Amino acid sequence: MPLPDDAASALQLVHDDVRAALATSFPGEVTTPAPFEAGLRIASATTVAVPWQWIGRHEQPFLDIPATGTAVDILGVTMVREDDEGTIVLHRLVDWLSLYQRLGVVVGSSWTLDRSAILAGSSRTTPA
Repeated sequence: MPLPDDAASALQLVHDDVRAALATSFPGEVTTPAPFEAGLRIASATTVAVPWQWIGRHEQPFLDIPATGTAVDILGVTMVREDDEGTIVLHRLVDWLSLYQRLGVVVGSSWTLDRSAILAGSSRTTPA
């Protein structure tokens, strides 16, 4: 299967993958920030980076973390690439630290993400 030529196909692949990974423990929905949908993409001939955001609630155990009922906003990027055989490969990168902080598993951090800037298409980190 060749790398999708259109953004809609890549988005569907990524949204299906994110939904499969997170929907059981965090029922909710996946969205893609507006800059990606508007055509601002990081891509090469064989790879495209697709940012996403999962908004849900922790209603089932996740790994060894019992359900907390906490609302979550999970940010990630999935690299969609075509391997040498023409197979589509998805590599999901997730902001696990922010999720674990939200769930109370990790307390504190010396860095914070400017989430509004990330969703607007910029990434800034600042010392806490």
